[in-house]
Amino acid sequence: MKRILLLFLCAAFPAPAQEFEVVSIKPNNSGSNSSHTRSDDGLFTAINLSLRQLIVQAYGMKDYQIEGPDWLADLRFDLSARFPEKLSFELKKDQEKYAAAIQTMMQKMLADRFKLEAHRSQKNFSVYGLVVAKSGIRFKVAEKTDSHNSNSDNNHYTGQAVSMEAFCAFLSRRADLPVIT
Repeated sequence: MKRILLLFLCAAFPAPAQEFEVVSIKPNNSGSNSSHTRSDDGLFTAINLSLRQLIVQAYGMKDYQIEGPDWLADLRFDLSARFPEKLSFELKKDQEKYAAAIQTMMQKMLADRFKLEAHRSQKNFSVYGLVVAKSGIRFKVAEKTDSHNSNSDNNHYTGQAVSMEAFCAFLSRRADLPVIT
């Protein structure tokens, strides 16, 4: 019964179509592996992101959850996109809605510009589990805070007030399988 009610509510109050007002996408052939994204003042900017990274960000998924050809990680782009003015003003108040709106607009942009068709399915695969050793935990539990700090090179990781989720994400990027708690 709840599922029927939810579908009815969605049909009765359709969400406004969210899409960027203006989008500029250019290939990035710098050869650099450094990339970054930024979102402020109604503008979303991504520099040197692979198509795979754009998909990960648009769908809120982990890299290991995406299957596709190897070239998705090779093709890199610079992206600049402007939010609709009304949407930009409304979203400054709520970070969760802001992130959801960016994802929705990115999904539409990927479908329009790259003809991306996403298909969801479930798959079983191996993972690494981060578990407490028999000797116990050897670090201090941090006080709850909104800030955290971490630094790493390929062989050493240091962090303060880092969540286990963030630490597992770091390990997953360097391991051959995902790391979960």
